[in-house]
Amino acid sequence: MNKISLIIPVYNTAEYLPRCLDSALNQTYKNMEYLCIDDGSTDGSERILDEYAAMDERIKVVHKKNGGESSARNVGLEMATGDYIGFMDCDDWIEKDMYETLLKIQQETKVDMVASGYFEEVNGKCIEMKNQLFIKDEIFGRNKLFQYIYMRDYYKAFSANLWCKLFNKKVFFNGCEKIIFDEEQKLGGDILFFAQLAANCKSIYYINRSFYHYNIRYNSTWHAKNLPVRVQIFSAYEKLLNFVEQNEIEPEMYIWIRRFFAYHAKLVAEIAFEQNNREVLLNSQEIMGKYREDYINTNKEYPDRIKEFEKVKKLHL
Repeated sequence: MNKISLIIPVYNTAEYLPRCLDSALNQTYKNMEYLCIDDGSTDGSERILDEYAAMDERIKVVHKKNGGESSARNVGLEMATGDYIGFMDCDDWIEKDMYETLLKIQQETKVDMVASGYFEEVNGKCIEMKNQLFIKDEIFGRNKLFQYIYMRDYYKAFSANLWCKLFNKKVFFNGCEKIIFDEEQKLGGDILFFAQLAANCKSIYYINRSFYHYNIRYNSTWHAKNLPVRVQIFSAYEKLLNFVEQNEIEPEMYIWIRRFFAYHAKLVAEIAFEQNNREVLLNSQEIMGKYREDYINTNKEYPDRIKEFEKVKKLHL
């Protein structure tokens, strides 16, 4: 019976952690190991993990110094003994038949990755993400996978996130070399990592059903206005662009990646303006200018986005 390793990095989410763990432990598929990596929590999350581990031997807990989400996920990857690997964030939760369903599809199709949709949980509202364009009920290859990942306006439910996917363990290896997260990236470490996994996937299947509940917290690392952390998204996208160019990914995907680089530069520019940081503002606007044409060409259906982009590009301190 195949084993699934579910990697859950944990940092200061005591309010949400029991719901997360309960949904994971209550999966209808039982042959699972739960690799919970406590990344130096100080709010009681560390005690909650130990309490759950005492109740269920499938939970394996590691307590470590704070090193960031990428560092915690790497510890989980090193520990994983499953045939398949999934990822979960410690403030989210999942439907009880998620992994039974994804694994059944994998067993029927023998693909490298099974992907599914997800819900966004915002201020108590559950919103199911929908694809604007239809994804056929079929096995597809790497080129379509990169299309579904980066053309996000059209394939929003597919998403560029790790947590609504199930991966065959073999895609984590390039020969004898293991693919790991870049621990220098405190934000955006999964951007390059997912691209590396995707490049290793020869066969993928998408199931048009949502299982994962993504809890949007505006004080989380991704959404908070911590400028020194947020600027790290720039190096993440620079590394991603270098990777796709070196690995012969379809050139038409470059424009979409550059578009999101410009989009994140716009977000950072807004924060820099609010916080009166001229250096970061100018750096962000330089990136916006470099990829302005790509942003405009991929947002022609959204004139309000272009208008806002141009407005932010002209801000000055």
